[in-house]
Amino acid sequence: MHVGRIPSLTVLLFALLPSAAAVAGPVALSESGEGSALIAPLWSVREGHDTLISIRNNGGLATAVKLRVIEADGVEVLSLNLYLGAQDTWVAALTDSGSDGLPDGRLITADETCILPLPARDESGVARLELPALAHGNGYLEITEMGVSTFTGPAGSIGSFWDRCETLSDRFETGTWASDPAETVGPPGGRLSALVHLINVGVGGMVSPSVTALSGFSDVVQHSAPGSEVPDLSTAVTSNTASGLTESRVCGVDDCDVRAWNLPVEAVASVLLADRLEASYSAKPSIGAVTQFVYTRPLARFESDADGGFAIDGDVRFAERSRDADESTPGDCPPQPTIFPLHPGSDICGTRYFRDRWILAVEALQFGQVEGAEPGFSLLGTTQPLRFDSLPGPFVSGELQLHVDQDLGDEDRVLTSADGAQFPGDAIIGFAVQQFSNGTLVNPDGQSVRATYRSEQELIRVRISEPVAAGAEE
Repeated sequence: MHVGRIPSLTVLLFALLPSAAAVAGPVALSESGEGSALIAPLWSVREGHDTLISIRNNGGLATAVKLRVIEADGVEVLSLNLYLGAQDTWVAALTDSGSDGLPDGRLITADETCILPLPARDESGVARLELPALAHGNGYLEITEMGVSTFTGPAGSIGSFWDRCETLSDRFETGTWASDPAETVGPPGGRLSALVHLINVGVGGMVSPSVTALSGFSDVVQHSAPGSEVPDLSTAVTSNTASGLTESRVCGVDDCDVRAWNLPVEAVASVLLADRLEASYSAKPSIGAVTQFVYTRPLARFESDADGGFAIDGDVRFAERSRDADESTPGDCPPQPTIFPLHPGSDICGTRYFRDRWILAVEALQFGQVEGAEPGFSLLGTTQPLRFDSLPGPFVSGELQLHVDQDLGDEDRVLTSADGAQFPGDAIIGFAVQQFSNGTLVNPDGQSVRATYRSEQELIRVRISEPVAAGAEE
C-alpha cells in the first residue's frame, strides 16, 4: 500500500526525472528494441504450437500497458491492461485448449503482475483466460504503453510500483480513474521491450521472431479502462511539433527524413513502409527442407473506404530467384515479364514470377512440405498459406523477393504526407523460418525419430527513399 502521497511534490519531482517520459516524437523505428509501442508479427496455437509472451518494462518507473491479441483477419480477440513495476517482466502463454481439432485459444499466466480486468486464479495462482471462438488460431500482438505511475510511495519514492491490483480495479469502478484515467499517471516512458517464442514441442522446434519497437509513439498520457478501444497503433501522438500534425522520422544511411501526416496512423505506416522484402529459402527434399515466409500488416484493421480515411492499396508480386540466377548481362534479361502469371511461370533468366493479393492481416507463403503432414499443413500454424509443395530443380533453393505492386497513376491508394508527397509501398513486418530434417536419432526406447532444426531470419527491407510525385507510375 502506498502512503504519504503529496500530489504537488509528486508532480515537481516527476518533472525532474530525466527518464520519466518517452522521448518526444517524431514516431520512428527504435534502434534499441525498446519503445512505447511494440508489434509481434505472429502468435499461433495451431499445428501443435504454443506461444510464449514476455513483456518487460526496462524503465525506473512503473508503467501501464495495453495488450491486444489480434487474429489473422485483424479482429481483436483479447485486450488486457498490464501494470508493470519498474524493471518488471510479465510472462504468459497462448495455447490451444480445444480437443475437437478447432483452435480454441487460452492465455495462461502465473505471473503476479496486475492484470485488468481481474482474472480468476486457481489455488496455485494461475489465471486462465479463454479466448472467444477463434476463426484462425493465429495472428499478431499489439502492445501500447499508456503511461507511467506518478504515485508517491514509502520514503518519498515515486512511481516504482503500483498499488494492489484490487485497488487499481476499484479506481476504475468508483475511484479517481472512473472520471479521469490520467490522474497520477504521466506520459509513457518508452522503455518497453518484448520477446515472443513460437514453440512446437512435438517437433522440438522454437523460433523467436523479432518484435518491432516504435520510439516516440506518444508523448501524452493515453491511460484507459480495460476494454477501451484506445490506445492502439492508430493513436500516435507527437504533440510538440512545428506542423501541429503527427510527425514521423525515417533514417537512411546518410540522413533522416521528418514528415508530417494528417492522420496519426499514417505516421506509423510511414516508418513501417516497405516497397520490397526479401530473404533466402530452401525446399530441398533431400534434407526435408521447408521454408515459410510470414508477412504481417498490423495497420490493415484501421483501413477505411471512406474519403480521407487511411488505406493502402496494391497487389504483391513475388520474384523467386534460383541461386544461379544470372545477373551479369542485364541487357539480355528483362527485369520482369510483361504479363505476370497467377502461378509460377517460365524460367526467365533464373527468375520466376507470380502474384497474390492481400486478404488477411497475416499472410504466409510456404515452399516445401513436411514429410507425412496433412494437406494444407502450415509450418508455423498460419492460415492457409500460399503453398508450393514441390519446386523445379533449379528453384529448390534461392531467394524470394516480395514487391508491393501499385499503380500510382490509377486507383490505388498510396501513403500521402500532409504536403502531398506520395510514398509507394505497404506497412509490412515479417520474418522467414527454415526447417530441416536431415538426420535420424534413436530415442531411449529404441525408436527412430527425425532430427529437426528450425531457424528464423529477418526479412531484408527495401523502401523508396524519395517521395514520388503525384500521378507518376512506380
